Amino acid sequence: MFNELKEGLHILACSGGPDSIALFSMLKEEGISFVCCHVNYHLRADSEYDSSLVEELCRDADIPYYRYDTYYSSGNEELWARKERYDFFLRTARKVHAKDILVAHQEDDLLETYLMQKEKDLTPVCYGLSACSFYKGIPVKRPLLKMTRKEILAYCEAHQLRYALDSTNSEDKYRRNQIRHGVVEKLSREERDHLLEEIREKNAQLTALREKADAYLSQADSYEAEEFLSLPYREECLRHLLYPDLSRAYIAELLKQLEERENFRLKVRDKLLCREYGRISVHLPKGSFCYMLERIEHRTFPSFSLSEQGKTIEGVNILQEDLPVKLRSFQEGDHIAMRFGEKKVSRFFIDRKLTTGEREETIVIENREGKVIFVSGLGCDIDHYAIKPNTFVVKYENTKEKPMHKDIDRILLTEEQIEKRCGELGKQIDKDYEGKNPLLVGLLKGSVPFMAELIKHITLDCEIDFMDVSSYEGTESVGDVRIDKDLDSSVRGVDIILVEDIIDTGRTLKKVREFLESKGAASVKIVTLLNKESRRVVDIKGDYVGFDVPNYFVVGYGLDYNQKYRNLPYVGVLKEELY
Repeated sequence: MFNELKEGLHILACSGGPDSIALFSMLKEEGISFVCCHVNYHLRADSEYDSSLVEELCRDADIPYYRYDTYYSSGNEELWARKERYDFFLRTARKVHAKDILVAHQEDDLLETYLMQKEKDLTPVCYGLSACSFYKGIPVKRPLLKMTRKEILAYCEAHQLRYALDSTNSEDKYRRNQIRHGVVEKLSREERDHLLEEIREKNAQLTALREKADAYLSQADSYEAEEFLSLPYREECLRHLLYPDLSRAYIAELLKQLEERENFRLKVRDKLLCREYGRISVHLPKGSFCYMLERIEHRTFPSFSLSEQGKTIEGVNILQEDLPVKLRSFQEGDHIAMRFGEKKVSRFFIDRKLTTGEREETIVIENREGKVIFVSGLGCDIDHYAIKPNTFVVKYENTKEKPMHKDIDRILLTEEQIEKRCGELGKQIDKDYEGKNPLLVGLLKGSVPFMAELIKHITLDCEIDFMDVSSYEGTESVGDVRIDKDLDSSVRGVDIILVEDIIDTGRTLKKVREFLESKGAASVKIVTLLNKESRRVVDIKGDYVGFDVPNYFVVGYGLDYNQKYRNLPYVGVLKEELY
């Protein structure tokens, strides 16, 4: 039961009840390293007794004790309490670098959960309780699922363990308590085994359906409506596209609407379900975007680039009197003067049968007078046409065929886009440093994949080195950041190119640049894969910028969340529920 827990540090969720006290004792007995987390919700008059009991137990056993006090205000009390405790466990796990969270659910809890799922006619992520699930990216493990409540109470008695009893567990105002006392506690061993086998079979069927749904959905972004609605596993497909916890009744109603209405759009929580032009799609609304261009320059953005080359329909001749221009998303009322007359952009969408998701990806250029001079897919207006335009607005190809990590909402930048951009940056660096021998300095850890790709496209002689900079204790302080690893040699008289994965607030990068300049570097320039201008709090800019990105939580290609996702071969947007 506990062999897989022998390595690393764990968080134990300990309420003070018999289940968690028994698990505390077992972990201690097995020599497993853990810290104890306790939440006091202040919902009962005797809740302070529970907290004191757990604190005393930790003190006697020399186990680190973390307590969190919280107070209920409004809403669903059970959902509130669950979120409060798991968010606390997650914060503590990050603080102490624990690998997972251990909770003391046992067989009775598993059966109660399953019977409640049956009663509500739910198709859950898992029937009953799984031995390991995840909360915002961290594993939640349940080592006691094969023990009954009676067996745990017997263990506590045999080991003379003190524990607290939650008085609310005996109240039948909660449906779970009604099922516990009225059904589960009365089950024979044979009846329990029968239910457990039923749960195993249902989970196996659920896994098989999800595998079929995954295979079908991985083929495209949108799906031919009649085919989709005839699939024997259409319910699971829709649940997969939307949210796994949607009830069977709600999914059935959505499918009914999709069958009866040829044009259908509905927001389901944060996602938009659509049937348009004979196809079904689900996407996360991207919202509006707007980039300001002060001068005519070729830059790269997450879904498009401003390039020197492109197709005729992608060309626009931006004039000096147009500047600054806005590169933005479509707005109701947009219209453009074409050679064949004034055209409403919304009419263009209808004529081309563009889906809602495709409309959101349309790029509009608006000049300083507020006039629309370009619409992607339609072209430029009559006043900005030229045989040799100075700018091409090039949209990136669809990347649905690329497999995504389960925690990624969408791919923002593909591996191919990054490689191509690194090639362009390498050529520019070759040109700017001709006759020189620059030192490329990567800032650990995030810059490593970007730097490895970038140097393949730099043909002049150059050297590389790394610095590790953090706000933790290190060897040398630089203002409010610390140098944990300095460069291996002197930088006096050296041309340095700082290599960064992303410029966010800019605080750390500014301090590092000032530090290197104070050491006598001949020059210090910055090359960054990503530039998040909206987050900037200090005056610093990249000299060579891979991509300007909006304020999304991005991971991959060196960027991490809680030290995960650095190895993804693309830059993706992390699902919101994970952070």
